[in-house]
Amino acid sequence: MKNLLTFIASVCFSVLGFSQITEAEYYIDTDNLGVGNQNTLTVTTGNTIDENFSIQTTGLAEGLHTLHIRAKGTNNIWSLYKRAYFHVQAPTTNGTPQNIVAAEYYIDSDVSGVGGSPTAGMFTPGMAINEAFTIPTTGLTEGLHVLHIRVKDADDTWSLYKRAYFYVQAPTTNGIPKNIVAAEYYLDSDVSGVGGSPTAGMFTPGMAINEAFTIPTTGLTEGLHVLHIRVKDADDTWSLYNRAYFYTHSSNSNATATPIMAAEYFFDTDPGVGDATDIAVAQGFNIDEDLVIQVPSTMVNGDHYLYLRVQNQDNTWSLYKRALFTVNDALAVEDFNSDSFEIFPNPTENNIHINFKQYGDYSFSVYNISGKEIFHQEKLELNNRFNLSEYASGVYILKIRDKTNHTFQNVKIVKL
Repeated sequence: MKNLLTFIASVCFSVLGFSQITEAEYYIDTDNLGVGNQNTLTVTTGNTIDENFSIQTTGLAEGLHTLHIRAKGTNNIWSLYKRAYFHVQAPTTNGTPQNIVAAEYYIDSDVSGVGGSPTAGMFTPGMAINEAFTIPTTGLTEGLHVLHIRVKDADDTWSLYKRAYFYVQAPTTNGIPKNIVAAEYYLDSDVSGVGGSPTAGMFTPGMAINEAFTIPTTGLTEGLHVLHIRVKDADDTWSLYNRAYFYTHSSNSNATATPIMAAEYFFDTDPGVGDATDIAVAQGFNIDEDLVIQVPSTMVNGDHYLYLRVQNQDNTWSLYKRALFTVNDALAVEDFNSDSFEIFPNPTENNIHINFKQYGDYSFSVYNISGKEIFHQEKLELNNRFNLSEYASGVYILKIRDKTNHTFQNVKIVKL
């Protein structure tokens, strides 16, 4: 019996423009009914919504799914969707979800493996935990670190981890943290330097601040900008900045939504809006595509960010969406690699053969060099032949999936 639970979606949403949100809707996986015709969410009219919704998952197959939510303003224009991934999993006993009974953490590297890391702390078993744990940082070097936490249920099944970044910095006096006593901000460029920027506002000094500040944007040009905020403690030490992106545009009461016409991506460093690597996408008011984006062979091991943004018919670029990934050339796909199958001939003029060395549940996709999926076959036999004669000459990516073991292999081929 599958674990058909109610998915609790916590959403913070705003519609770009000068209207209030009046409606919201959601769909799971596929937008089969189109904009304005999906499952309705009841919202309170306002400039933003910050709500918890109960989304029914009854009838969903076991595995990974995608929740999409979009909102409509008083100008009758629907936003692009926001999406979140979730996993439907069959419980291991009697169809009943099990309590969380243990939690563990590790910092930076999973040296002890699942079940062997330090416990995060004591808590009352339950279907969810909302606890404050004290994680020791003694012995960590000064600099950036990553905390990972995972939990175990009563069936002895461990979750995936959740991670958070933090920074270790040596205190300037006697090892005692000091209150935050000042805050400042700057937009785009740090022209005045640390301590010389405008103050963010008045607040009560403390070990943390949780305030709403009003930041003036008068005089800013239309387009993308970056807000930076940093704070100072009682030792007169300034923090690193936190930053947030926002978009300034002229008021237009007759604004009409226009379709997405182009998309681009970049890794880590932004070469400038419109100057990143192009991605071929189908025109429309939203895009939901599977893309293969090649990681440069020169990229060093470690954490990196992939950034993606789109351009509409009015030649206006969106803010980017960002995804974190890790490069580690020491990792390999176990039990499913180029030794498990053979592809020939490569290069090819017409047909290409994919032969596996053992039976399994395999699927196959072809992507063009822009990362767009142009062919997919859900089921492969032990020996397979595909005709590529209808495709233009060039480089293509074959993505072969082992659905049983949830692994895949990308292979570059050349069509003559």
